[in-house]
Amino acid sequence: MRRRFEKRIYIPLPEAEARSVMFKLHIGNTPHNLTPEDFELLGDRTQGCSGSDISVIVREALMEPLRQCRMAKQFISMAAEEAERLGNTLASVVDAADGEESKQPVPETVLVPCMAYPNCPDCPMELTMAGQRPQRGARCRTCGAITMTLFDVEPSQLAVPNVSMAAFLHILERSRTSVGEGELAEYEKWTEEFGEEG
Repeated sequence: MRRRFEKRIYIPLPEAEARSVMFKLHIGNTPHNLTPEDFELLGDRTQGCSGSDISVIVREALMEPLRQCRMAKQFISMAAEEAERLGNTLASVVDAADGEESKQPVPETVLVPCMAYPNCPDCPMELTMAGQRPQRGARCRTCGAITMTLFDVEPSQLAVPNVSMAAFLHILERSRTSVGEGELAEYEKWTEEFGEEG
């Protein structure tokens, strides 16, 4: 087998610092709430991950805000400036005619998805009580959360959560590396025995 290839070069997995940089590169200009310390922590937490693994983790984390909006059963109405201050991005409408992004006038109030359901102990639950379910648009008297789904929200009024460290931690809990420790040991042993020139 060694005679088939002219060279066999062992490229080790990226170190923590390189992994941190990869996370920054893959996120790009996507709105996020990550600090430099968060990127360092992600680099430390992804020991054994390849560049491809990091790419998959970032793609999954970028989908988390959409999942939060889709799964939300309640939304809170708040001032657009307040929503941005709390780490949300105001939705912009894409003009289907020419495919360019065009900023519509920002509404005074926007709807932010509630991360938990119910949002507070006094919120109307989605239970059948006396044969009735809480109606869409029902507002909690305590916290102000409105019972609705993503499909009930006008696109211009949606405030999408930015990608957060919590999204990455959630993805890391269920992700696995594509390269096993045993495989790495075999490559290192081969390199020690035959060198990179084969």
